Amino acid sequence: LIEAIALITFVLSLGALVGGVIWTLQDGLIGFLVSGLAIFLSGVLVTGISLNPRMLNIHIGETASAGEEAIGIISFGYKSWLRAVPAIFGVLSILGSLQLVWALIKIAVGDDGVGMAVFTSGSIMVFVGGLFPVLGLLVFLFSYLTIDVIASILSLPGKLDAIKSQK
Repeated sequence: LIEAIALITFVLSLGALVGGVIWTLQDGLIGFLVSGLAIFLSGVLVTGISLNPRMLNIHIGETASAGEEAIGIISFGYKSWLRAVPAIFGVLSILGSLQLVWALIKIAVGDDGVGMAVFTSGSIMVFVGGLFPVLGLLVFLFSYLTIDVIASILSLPGKLDAIKSQK
């Protein structure tokens, strides 16, 4: 399953890059290329994490129950999200800042339409990049609370059996 996630993520991120290149060639706006590149780089990061789940300290063994395996896969999703947050923040912030500089250059030379479109795109990238660390932490905290509740529920039958065997 994790390898399938890696393949799907890579194909979608490659599609975003190709789409960004095509839209840039059609409309002449560099913002589409930068956005496609940002999505591609983020997708490649998630693909790399998916192919190396040991980076996240997750071990899904063959002796695990179905519930433990499900918790491992859910945990993989949340931990890979948290591992990707700093890189996505950096990619969005850097590429968004470059777009803002490009927008200022376009506005300075009198190409106001393109300049404002690139400025809007760059501003959104910088804003979303700035929100990523905060959102990443909040998603991780609340999702791990959910995982702990599920793990506690799944461990109850074993604890009840242990109590019955002691009596």
